[in-house]
Amino acid sequence: METRQLENAYFEILHLLNHRRFAAPASGWTIEMTVAHLIANDRLFVATGTALRRGEKPGYDNRPAVDEARLQRLVDEVGELPKLTAAFEQSSRDLLALARTVTAGQGRIGVRFRVFHAGIEIVDEVRPWHDILTSIGSVHLPMHLRQIENLAVAT
Repeated sequence: METRQLENAYFEILHLLNHRRFAAPASGWTIEMTVAHLIANDRLFVATGTALRRGEKPGYDNRPAVDEARLQRLVDEVGELPKLTAAFEQSSRDLLALARTVTAGQGRIGVRFRVFHAGIEIVDEVRPWHDILTSIGSVHLPMHLRQIENLAVAT
């Protein structure tokens, strides 16, 4: 599968994380919680793709990646932002490695795709695996890039 857009989206976020300082938001997730979400989400996608490759019929459900208690545990386990950034770099490498090896046949397999935001289910449908992976680089990561840019301290 073509991964250039996904690679570029990861690069932009990692560059920002490695070269800027961040302020605590007035409300919403801190930079640490945001990066923990990205790590958790990558891990869910890798688990889904790995199960699909084994011939299983996995679904994707983002609730573990938006559960604030789980995200805080991940922050506590991994550590401060530099360590979270390194863990995100690893999770992005893992997902990119998986995406690069998705065959056309695997990409056409329908995966139940469930997305929750603020406790509300906003997506529940079967989508081709390829389309789900593509949306990470075209929708999900760019959305979080803007969120991270808004947390960055002006230089």
